[in-house]
Amino acid sequence: MRLVHGGNNFVTLTKRAHFVKIQASETKFITPRIILLGIPLGALALPLIPQQFYIGFTVTKTIGGAVERNSVKRRLRQLLPEALSLHGNPLAAYAVIARKAALKSDFTDLQTDLQRGVKYLCSKHSFSPS
Repeated sequence: MRLVHGGNNFVTLTKRAHFVKIQASETKFITPRIILLGIPLGALALPLIPQQFYIGFTVTKTIGGAVERNSVKRRLRQLLPEALSLHGNPLAAYAVIARKAALKSDFTDLQTDLQRGVKYLCSKHSFSPS
């Protein structure tokens, strides 16, 4: 399995199968700017790496051209690890899907959405090892 280490405390999910499983779990938090999904690590058969979060990003062509998509992705890559380190559960894998409003939204609005989403997923859903 190929894992991409994206900094000090997260591993980026790159396989489509992981995204499909996360989306099938229906554990989600929806705002006008993002959809945040979560699933226990055991469901993805990923190894538990101490103090590492598994995260994935989806920014589709409906957002805009490559420049716009890359801009949104950079913002999400900056904000999601911060939200996870504050409120996240390392026994879960997370995926964020950007929506069209994410392109023109303020940085603080995205930050608030992600922090609220991570808090919600961790409080409402038990991410325990399977």
